[in-house]
Order: sequence, then structure tokens, then C-alpha cells
Amino acid sequence: MSNRFKLGVALLAAAGTFTVAGAAPANAAACPQPGSFPLSSISSCTQGGFTFTLTGFSGFIGNDDISFSNPTPTQFTFSLQGDSAWTSGTKTLNYSVTAPSGKLLSVHTASLSSALITPGNGTFTVAGTNTATGVMTNNNTVAGMVNYPVNLASDTFTATLSGISGGGVQAIQSAYGVVDAPPTPAVPGPLPIFGAAAAFGFSRKVRNRIKTAA
Repeated sequence: MSNRFKLGVALLAAAGTFTVAGAAPANAAACPQPGSFPLSSISSCTQGGFTFTLTGFSGFIGNDDISFSNPTPTQFTFSLQGDSAWTSGTKTLNYSVTAPSGKLLSVHTASLSSALITPGNGTFTVAGTNTATGVMTNNNTVAGMVNYPVNLASDTFTATLSGISGGGVQAIQSAYGVVDAPPTPAVPGPLPIFGAAAAFGFSRKVRNRIKTAA
């Protein structure tokens, strides 16, 4: 095999490698609806233009059920229900939420609940750029809400269920609201070359007249 042919084969192989590496990643699937699905079955999904990406969890188990509300252009909500009531320990979800195109995240909430006969207690904290905390005492829940002082296109969250006692906690929920992103200000284009030449010529004429008058 000649050196020239070997070089051609190597270049073709390199070109193929670059093409594969530069390929756009597949779009995330739609978030499953209706009903709930095992936590272990979800990685990244879209709903109403929002993108939810689960990057990891601890304390929760793969059989705990995650569900998503009906898609809307202004709110994204997910809920997680225990395969059995959570009665002890600290449990954590790591994920990100990206707003639809033309929108910015403006608010998020945290809440938890239980319908068990034995009263349960717990705290659910959703920490991103800003932190929202929901508290349940004897099955009575107070949801926490936080507004973004500076709205964001995307945020990364660590959601922690802790302080569990009594009968435990059955479900947690977090919701995200958006506002319209402000319009991008137009950037003025460069002065056309003929316009610049005309302006320069006019300026030179003015200077010559001033010199003549002097």
C-alpha cells in the first residue's frame, strides 16, 4: 500500500471520527404521563417546554414513584411518592430544571404530605440558587416558596428530605414557575462603507470651508 493511499485512508477515518463526535445529542424524551413511574427509570425528559434532568439520588430507592403534572407553558411540577412511607434517614435528589425557550425560572416551591393514620413529621428542602423549604408537622403541611431575585434560564437543585419522625412522609413535591424572558436589545450594525465614505467626504468639505473663511 502506497504512502499516499495510507494518508488518504487516515484522513477519511479522521473525518468520520469528527463527524460522529460533532453529532447533536438526541433530544430528551417527553416526561411520561399519565401515572407514576419508578425513579430509576427517569434520566432526562421534557414537559411543556421544560427539561428535567435527574443526575442522582441517595436514600430514596429505585422503586419510589415519580410523576409529572399535566404540561403547561408556565409551570412544571414533579412528585415523588415512597414505595412505602419514608420513616427515617435523610434522602436526597440531585437534578436540574431548564425553562422553556423564551422563559426564565422565577419561583419554586417545596412541599410534602402524608395521609397515614399515624401522624408524621418531616422537612423537605429544595436548594438551587435560592432555597425553598416545606415542613410537615403531624400530617399538616406548610409549603415553602422562594422567588428568584434574578431569573434564570436553568438551575441545578439538591432536594433533601430530612427530620422524619412519627408515621413518616408519603410524598414530596416541587413546582417551578416562569416569566417571559426580556427581549434581547438589538445591536446596531456597522455603518455601510458608502455611508462612511460620504460622511468622511462631507467632514473634509466642512474643514476646507472653515480654512478658506479663516
